[in-house]
Amino acid sequence: MDNITRILTKDNLKRNGYNLIANLSNIEFHEICQFAINETKQRPELKSPEKDSVNFDTINLVLRNIERKLDMQVPVAQIVGSIKIGNLELQITPDVLIPRVETEGLIELGKSLIFGKMQSNNCKPLTILEVGIGSGYISLEIGKTFEAYKVVHLIAIEKSRQAARVARSNLRSNNIKNVDIVETSIEEFSTDTKFDLIISNPPYIPTRSKHVSRKVKLNEPTMALFAGQEGLDLAREILQFGKTHLNENSHILLELNSKSQILKLEKEYKHYFKFQSFKDTFGKWRYTQVEQLID
Repeated sequence: MDNITRILTKDNLKRNGYNLIANLSNIEFHEICQFAINETKQRPELKSPEKDSVNFDTINLVLRNIERKLDMQVPVAQIVGSIKIGNLELQITPDVLIPRVETEGLIELGKSLIFGKMQSNNCKPLTILEVGIGSGYISLEIGKTFEAYKVVHLIAIEKSRQAARVARSNLRSNNIKNVDIVETSIEEFSTDTKFDLIISNPPYIPTRSKHVSRKVKLNEPTMALFAGQEGLDLAREILQFGKTHLNENSHILLELNSKSQILKLEKEYKHYFKFQSFKDTFGKWRYTQVEQLID
């Protein structure tokens, strides 16, 4: 396989016409090359006693297929079938939203709140709810962080059966035991449990928005992207649910798309909640932390 590794340089791939692969970011280029090597290893031709020509032919078949998918605007995470993000490796299919780096900020806010609650409550058990688990990034990252403490339990709801299947697979592959997945929507979720934190990266794009790339529209699930005329349908449902399902001094954390969305929710729910907003690592207003007002 050394010869195959030697041809997988950006300059060599450009010379051979694989421009889309060669123009990927360094991280995605490395992921694609590793995927190409793994795929080539699985080809039956490599079991032949033939020399390098078979190897080169096989890797070229794999590279042509990758180049074709990139030309069709298939995301790298879907081509390789997984993504490494945070402390996890997650299976990715077209049934789930591909995790973005921005969501790391939401997770860190959640972890900070949980650590604070553990200290103030003398490590009494905490129950966290995620609305819309998707691939599992948020719940699994939080679950992995707090698993050793034995006091944090997560319930994650997901109305898409296909997405829930992916999340369960990721739960098993990452060996995380403190997350339970329930196939339901927030409207139909019936529980007497009150939560210490409700967290979600809900769909937040207005249905008629023209600011969504063709690549995203073609490859990621509509229900994970769009949320009504203002992009706030699910966020509103979560806040409604939170009115009756939060413990005292508990919070809701939401990832949204703009300051205007956050201000709109704040105006609508100012008699029920106190809002605090945070920017993401790119300087965009992205997260809102919501605390129930005490009568």
